[in-house]
Amino acid sequence: MKINKSYKFRLYPNKEQKIFINKSIGSCRFVYNYFLDYKTKYYIEHKTEKKKNISFIETEHQLKLLKEKKELEWLNEINSQSLQFSLRNLDSAYSRFYKKVSGFPTFKKKRNGGSFTVPQFFQIVEERNKFSFIKIPKLKQLLKFRASRIMEGKLLYCTVSKTSTDMYFISFTTEQEVPEKENKKKKAIGVDLGIKTLAVTSNNEVFKTNNKFKVKEKKLKKIQRKHSKAKKGGTNRNKLRKKLAVQYEKIKNSRNDYLHKISNYIVENQDIIITEDLNIKGMMQNHCLAKAISNQSFYEFTRQLEYKATWNNKIFYQINRWYPSSQICNHCGYQNKQLKLSDRIWICPNCHKEIDRDFNAACNIRDLGLSDLSIVGATKSYASGRTKVTERIISFQ
Repeated sequence: MKINKSYKFRLYPNKEQKIFINKSIGSCRFVYNYFLDYKTKYYIEHKTEKKKNISFIETEHQLKLLKEKKELEWLNEINSQSLQFSLRNLDSAYSRFYKKVSGFPTFKKKRNGGSFTVPQFFQIVEERNKFSFIKIPKLKQLLKFRASRIMEGKLLYCTVSKTSTDMYFISFTTEQEVPEKENKKKKAIGVDLGIKTLAVTSNNEVFKTNNKFKVKEKKLKKIQRKHSKAKKGGTNRNKLRKKLAVQYEKIKNSRNDYLHKISNYIVENQDIIITEDLNIKGMMQNHCLAKAISNQSFYEFTRQLEYKATWNNKIFYQINRWYPSSQICNHCGYQNKQLKLSDRIWICPNCHKEIDRDFNAACNIRDLGLSDLSIVGATKSYASGRTKVTERIISFQ
């Protein structure tokens, strides 16, 4: 089985290399924004005609003409393939929009950092214990990066990126051939995602919400207050903006680290993973819960579960988002339509069983998923009450 895997490392460029990287990122951003504007205007002018869009080959031809202009000669200082790759990114963004997978492409901003991709003619020249060096086109000096892991597989391309906190990274995308593991389909699990707790499984394992970044949020609020009062365009405001970016990055890293630990644990210990297909955009309309929902990062969590399950030949499935998993009693099938969000434990009027809302939802998600997948006997049903499951609270903090 062939998979694509990326390895990301910290980059340590000197002053000259930083200038080259910033030029490359700026040029790729200019090309992306220029042709996004060009394609948008073309669509407005030709929306009544049969041909409404410009293809990648046409934009590539326009890029050659653009580089010939005197006022844009600086585009020739950058690797031409990196500029072409930014056009490919724009083309894929348009195709995702037409397929209704994502929204309309937006213009790239300088303050968000950015990246550029080198698809060919790069070479890792020296490999040492801690640091390695890479040669990329149009740059005479070797770039130094921290080789924290050993890369496996065939190198496809590399991407140099800069964060809003002025840190530089390089990521290598590789193609690997891994042995396909046998899936015995014996262990199945339903995962109910929530706000009070990040996830509750049908095995009654409770994954707590990561509260580490709440301490960082207190510091974040102080910096935000100072930033809002600082004079616009001043040096102090710019310093505070960088401090804000650093704090946001720490929160993001803490959240992603926690999600990776949980997703690794679930994929390693289960054969079939079943979750809900949540309408996150609709859930965010509730302004009382919007912040709590965004902090949980449901989309990122399910994304990690999906690709890790694919790598390990595990089954990942999402049930219909409109299935009332919390309302239906897993013991008798009675639907409690009067159930409120504040009702964490309720008693079924039909079978008089005391029901934990999240655990009950996880069991219903598992049972419906197995029914949809037509897998019978993959796991014991706890609905009958014959098997007693004690709650296990798992924390990776």
